[in-house]
Amino acid sequence: QNGGHIKHANYGEFMFIDGSNLNKEEQSEFSNFAILSQLVDKFGNPYDYNWIKKNIITHYADLNSKYRGKPILQSYIDFKNKKLTSSSIEHLNRIDSKIYEIGDLTGLIPDKEQHEGFCYFLETLIKEFCRISQIRDPLTEILPQISVVGLELENIWDEMELNCNMDTSIPSLFICGDSSGKAHGILQACIGGIAAAKGIMKKT
Repeated sequence: QNGGHIKHANYGEFMFIDGSNLNKEEQSEFSNFAILSQLVDKFGNPYDYNWIKKNIITHYADLNSKYRGKPILQSYIDFKNKKLTSSSIEHLNRIDSKIYEIGDLTGLIPDKEQHEGFCYFLETLIKEFCRISQIRDPLTEILPQISVVGLELENIWDEMELNCNMDTSIPSLFICGDSSGKAHGILQACIGGIAAAKGIMKKT
């Protein structure tokens, strides 16, 4: 598969997963998949966005000490055992990334039973992937090759103060696209560019 970049795109109470290929021409030895799960309280009720933001996202964003909110990596064996070892460092060295850091991702699933359930589900999937691909290596040899990646977070950057025309408090300075800090993406940049163009035309 081609190598790629995956990140959370979280806008208020809505959470998406965004991804793109870094180099469509270059083949990668890695492949990836995501598991979407819901954290629940002791009564089985899903936590709301405010709880997730306060107890999970805020702490997770600080795990990457160099680039806040950028990806965190941990070997699956370390994730399963809730610790960091040299295994995670070896996994990080394999991807040769300047923005990833190692960290303990088990805080994303703080409940012991849910953490064990996540590991059980993942290992069940891996067994099925191996069966389909006719890989006969024992699971004890497959699992140490797996990395758990904490995705990049969006919407934690500084934002510019703008009006509906993307106009700033500095005379004749309009901001749109990624530099506005409102949202990073092609659609948002297009709409912001149109709004800025209309605002500029009103002033000419």
